[in-house]
Amino acid sequence: MRAWLYSDYLTTPVDTGDRADRDLDSWPPELRQLVEDIQTIDALDVMCTVAREPERRWRYTELPVRDAGALADSLRHLVARGLLDRHDDGSVQLSPNGAHVPMVSALVNRYDDDRPNMLGAFAQLSIERIRSTAVRALMRRGPAEPENDDR
Repeated sequence: MRAWLYSDYLTTPVDTGDRADRDLDSWPPELRQLVEDIQTIDALDVMCTVAREPERRWRYTELPVRDAGALADSLRHLVARGLLDRHDDGSVQLSPNGAHVPMVSALVNRYDDDRPNMLGAFAQLSIERIRSTAVRALMRRGPAEPENDDR
């Protein structure tokens, strides 16, 4: 079984023994979808913080922040995806509705138990998104025109 370290996820598989469930391909589809919906590591940090106390209303200043802009972007994204609810006073709370609810505790458990592999999963999904975007762009562009070499 392989798991990916964030710093070298493309080249160095790490044997995790009994941690077979950490391999992204073996995750339940609902958990993988939740991770894909979250999209960024900053949003993951916010989501897991809020999910640990789902009944609590979190203020902006109480959330993990490396960069104020990244935090604001993460909150906008998570609210737009329906993962968090924003209240009139500006606080946020885990949204109690939606298909993601059963998977949130599994996400937090994986995050707390094995953060390097969770980060690796985000890196792997990011690479997949980039590859998909590149393929779509090439498909729209069509076949390359043959070059005329009139020397």
